[in-house]
Amino acid sequence: MVDLHERKNETMQALQQDTLLKGGAYKIEKILNQNDFEIEYLSDKFGSDRNVVITEFFMKDICGRDENNSVTYDSDDVATMKDKFKSDAMERVNHGVIEVFEENNTVYYVKYEGDGALEIVDEPQQGAKDTKKPSLASKLKWPIIVVVALGACAYFFTKSEPAPKTDNAVKQKTESVEPKKNEVSTVEKESAAFTAIMSKMEKIKGEANAIPGVSAAKVISDLSNLKDEFEKEKSKLSAVEQEKYHKAFQEILDIIKRRS
Repeated sequence: MVDLHERKNETMQALQQDTLLKGGAYKIEKILNQNDFEIEYLSDKFGSDRNVVITEFFMKDICGRDENNSVTYDSDDVATMKDKFKSDAMERVNHGVIEVFEENNTVYYVKYEGDGALEIVDEPQQGAKDTKKPSLASKLKWPIIVVVALGACAYFFTKSEPAPKTDNAVKQKTESVEPKKNEVSTVEKESAAFTAIMSKMEKIKGEANAIPGVSAAKVISDLSNLKDEFEKEKSKLSAVEQEKYHKAFQEILDIIKRRS
């Protein structure tokens, strides 16, 4: 369940409805999503009958916003991340990104609605992150695959010639055991992916606690790279594992903010 207080804080951090950007070329309609590094908005585009998605560089719990909508921060390391955000977006102009511009002491990039949001990574990735929250079909991806697989097995056995009673008993036992084997395998795979990510998270946490002995820019960069890895492995992780990841991620952001 979404924490209402947290949701209220996110809304306060984001641009408000009807805010104009780039001299009125864009008008904010609503907030679509906010993660640790950016905020996505649905917007009108002046002179176009298509809506656009505008993504704003805004580091959650590190950046602030003043009464004039200008983004505030007190670290050169955040400025470095903002420059990286801009350069990655510029590389994708004419490849889904309509334009990139600076305003309110931050960076924005624009895409047409439905084209997907830009995933900021060190190297181009196949596909793109959806601008909306995961759909129901996405959440049910693996349960659907399991059901289809079991259905296919059932169809095969019902179409096969009748076997002796003893064979039927063996088949029934096999059918009841195999899904459990598959289930164990899936759990092991998820646990392995989660363990690898959290191992790197612990290393980055150590770096964060070593600031200023370790460059805060390096810690933020490593955290950004780990976020990219998490997004690729996310579908393999359970809800509990994802929650633990986000909690650890937020803890490191708090350390960076405190020690920078």
